[in-house]
Amino acid sequence: DVMRDGIDEKIFEAVRRDLYGGAVKRYNSVEDIASSLTDSAISGYNIFDEIEILKSINKTDVEKYLKIFDENKSALSVILPR
Repeated sequence: DVMRDGIDEKIFEAVRRDLYGGAVKRYNSVEDIASSLTDSAISGYNIFDEIEILKSINKTDVEKYLKIFDENKSALSVILPR
């Protein structure tokens, strides 16, 4: 249980690197850049924020967030194929 035992360092780094790589890869596509610029204009964030966050975030940051997460105040929706 991640809430009780914390996050495995190797898994955290693998996921962080994968997300970072995906964020960087999006800059290879003009269409993806345009979409990101549109999203950032609507949402009010800088398109480079994601890369900086993924580059600098660490396991402790995520574990701090998990401490304030309350499963009793969340919902899960499952969409099944027909």
